[in-house]
Amino acid sequence: MEKMSKEKVLQIVREMHAELDRIYGERLKGVYLYGSYARGEAREDGDTDVAVVLSGDVDSWLERKKNQQFCF
Repeated sequence: MEKMSKEKVLQIVREMHAELDRIYGERLKGVYLYGSYARGEAREDGDTDVAVVLSGDVDSWLERKKNQQFCF
C-alpha cells in the first residue's frame, strides 16, 4: 500500500473533525494528529494516529458504536 501524503492525512483529519463536531458539538474539545505523520516521518507500512478529546463522561461501547465509521 502506498503511503498517503501528509496533506491527504490532514484533509482526512479535518473531515473527521467536522463529522465529530456534528456528532458531539460542544463536547468535542479537540482532534489531534500525532505520531509519525505529525513528525513528518511516516512510512509506507505505518499507521495514522489520531486522538479525540471529549469533555464529560464517556461510555466506551456507545462511543465505539458512534465512531465505527472512522475505523478503516
